[in-house]
Amino acid sequence: MPAKSRRKESISWVQIYLEFPDDILLLRAEKDKGGVVDFKVMYYIMIDGKEHQIIRYDCSHGFAHKDILYTNPRVKESMPQLPYDKLLDIAEEDIKNNWKEYKSKYMNKLGQGREK
Repeated sequence: MPAKSRRKESISWVQIYLEFPDDILLLRAEKDKGGVVDFKVMYYIMIDGKEHQIIRYDCSHGFAHKDILYTNPRVKESMPQLPYDKLLDIAEEDIKNNWKEYKSKYMNKLGQGREK
């Protein structure tokens, strides 16, 4: 018997500009009747018209995790075993509370100082 296909109710994208217009928080949530079934929360900055991802939360690779993209090598941290609705909130709050620190570390990696 074929597996039931899961019909998604909606996919939402929200783009939030943080303190500077080049500091962007992007949220994507795919929902069905039971809640969030897939998500991505990403903080990126624009430098000279190019997108530079700094932190990304998602549930690709079969598990929810945080990608720290300013380190070499990049770091992948597992998230707690919680419903995706909760993890989406955790990811959003982390970036809103810590984006300046993440940006500073990324800019230092590039050798461009602490702030633009």
